[in-house]
Amino acid sequence: MGTSYMDYYFAPLSSAWVLIVWATMRVAPAANYTHLAWAKLAASAVIMCLINGLHLWPFALLERLGVMWSAREWEFRFGTDIYIVYVGMAVALVRLQYGSQLLVHPRWPQLVRWSVPASILGLVLYFYFELTRASKFEYNKWHPYVSPLPVLCFIVLRNANAYLRSHSSAMFRAAGLISLELFIAQFHLFLAADTKAILVLVDSRLWFVNFGVTAFVFVGLCQALGSASGTITAWLMAKVSVDAPAVDIPMSELPVAADRPRALDRLASDPPLLARMASLPIFDSLALRWVIGLFALVLLNNYYD
Repeated sequence: MGTSYMDYYFAPLSSAWVLIVWATMRVAPAANYTHLAWAKLAASAVIMCLINGLHLWPFALLERLGVMWSAREWEFRFGTDIYIVYVGMAVALVRLQYGSQLLVHPRWPQLVRWSVPASILGLVLYFYFELTRASKFEYNKWHPYVSPLPVLCFIVLRNANAYLRSHSSAMFRAAGLISLELFIAQFHLFLAADTKAILVLVDSRLWFVNFGVTAFVFVGLCQALGSASGTITAWLMAKVSVDAPAVDIPMSELPVAADRPRALDRLASDPPLLARMASLPIFDSLALRWVIGLFALVLLNNYYD
């Protein structure tokens, strides 16, 4: 469609961070329940900072495969949220290793009591800092360092009491289920002129009616895309089993008489070659199936580009 791959950076960026978190915890998994987990987390953070800071991403390999990405744009997007991922992992480790100890600590009730006003103050300070920067570009320099603050404050407030923990916004919950589709599809279903304008389906003078119509179509199509994405993901990632027991099918449930011989031959045949290949032990590896899926996407890209 003539657009840049970096217009859709959110999808590969999310996949990259999933793989990084998985690899960090997959190496020496027994250490995840010991203090060595902190060393693994620190090593992973240092390695990723070096790769991004020293321009060590394998873009030359991607170019050979026909994928043209902007290295500068990718490094900027990756570096923007590089620390918040490890803050999240650190919080998970604290919960895993010290959660039970914290709950019985004599100062825990006091910490919980003071965390709520501290979180409210933290959000106020963050938004004040953000809104008082001279430009977006100036704020971008600070974002990797300050972005964990509002997230941690929100988590504290979200869990401040039983009522907040047990209630959620239906609108935000529905949007979260198709957040990836909303982000990617906006370039084609909601915006126009390379994101410099909005799609007009109704008289432009009735901008509020046009906004409502385009938003309704946009969200509906994103829900359809989300359903298709889930189907493809399940098909790609699910383990195929060919060991299911045979089931007797009465002749009355087979097709008409003229088609019964062919149907019986199909039922009696061996599983398809692809099904047998997918059931091999080597395909039990989730990482390998991810690589195969990404390779297939590269081939499709080169074919349809």
